[in-house]
Amino acid sequence: MSGRSANIFYKLCVLFVFYATSLVAQRYWIHTYSEQDGLAGSQVYDIDQDSSGVIWFATRGGISAYDGFSWKKYSIYEGLPELSYGQIEVDEKGRILVMPNHAIFRVSIFQDGRWVSLQRFKVTNFQSSNCFKVTTTDSQRYIAIGSINKGVAIYSHGVWHFISVQQGLLSNKVNGIESWRGHFFIATDKGLTVIKGDKIDNNFFSQLKLPSQKILGLYVENKKETDPRKLKIWLIGENWLGFIKNGKFHIISHALKSYSHVYDSNVHVVFDGNRSLYYGNDKFLIHFDVISKEQTLLDVKSGLIANGTTNLLRDREGNIWVASPRGASKIVSLRFANYSQQSGLLEDEVSAVALMDSESYIFGHNRGLTILKRGKIETIPFDLQYYMPGTMVRILDL
Repeated sequence: MSGRSANIFYKLCVLFVFYATSLVAQRYWIHTYSEQDGLAGSQVYDIDQDSSGVIWFATRGGISAYDGFSWKKYSIYEGLPELSYGQIEVDEKGRILVMPNHAIFRVSIFQDGRWVSLQRFKVTNFQSSNCFKVTTTDSQRYIAIGSINKGVAIYSHGVWHFISVQQGLLSNKVNGIESWRGHFFIATDKGLTVIKGDKIDNNFFSQLKLPSQKILGLYVENKKETDPRKLKIWLIGENWLGFIKNGKFHIISHALKSYSHVYDSNVHVVFDGNRSLYYGNDKFLIHFDVISKEQTLLDVKSGLIANGTTNLLRDREGNIWVASPRGASKIVSLRFANYSQQSGLLEDEVSAVALMDSESYIFGHNRGLTILKRGKIETIPFDLQYYMPGTMVRILDL
């Protein structure tokens, strides 16, 4: 590599690293997966990872498992009782639990290489809010399913029963559920309820000083923690974000981008363990930097297979998986981005690069210039009418 080529390469690497969160549409280091890759169905509703590292997908066409090299599909031919599945969860003991994508509670468990179904239970007018969590104790398995109109359905001691405002739930509209060591944290329109076994606790929420009662989504960051005081629970409202730790609420931002007009479904939240938090629903997906407070909309222009998300997962390697109606995306890194003509450059081919200052770059092309300054792009095309016909116009250095 020549000295000039190496210099351009270095400048481009610096550009990709330090502008990976700019306002310009960019394509990040993202892998996408569809039916052509091995998914049982293109509509992916939920994702989880088992103790061996396999990623599991609940799709319209059944259940898929991906070990990083090969895919395996499960449908009625492999013992599942239904065709379409909307929820999937791996419990503390590593068992896979799935639930169909309709109002029949027929949870199936994958253990010892085969699917075993729990007792079927049908309920009328139960509108699921896409919240499905499992927790186990030494002797019992508990399952929680949230709804937008009837509170939460709990499976315990082999029986389904409902918990609504009549039993002490703060609201019948459930926006999110997280589980931890026999506990369910229920996010509702009117606050946070904790359920352990058959006991309902609202005192935990009453001691918190949240910006508003309405909680749109939540995420338990460190589920392996045994001390409840060290547990970190992220909460998101319509325009605020924070977390609970040591019994206190810590605000991170009062200025989240407003998407109140698309909050008709619950918000999924995941934290990468470093500084990146992702939140969204089937209409949008936002990356939030908890240090800089910068917010970036992620969509197909960023490299995702679809706009929005139906669920989120952080795997053991720190990758963020995004379920969506068109397949699944794996976000490997947002530190590196690819700029192109689709992003706003004058041309895809870049023949020269110059650093104007710490936040500004200028690119040379065949027919003009592109200036990238503090996340904004300006193009300067050359007027080719002043050149002789057949003359090659190309910027070789800057």
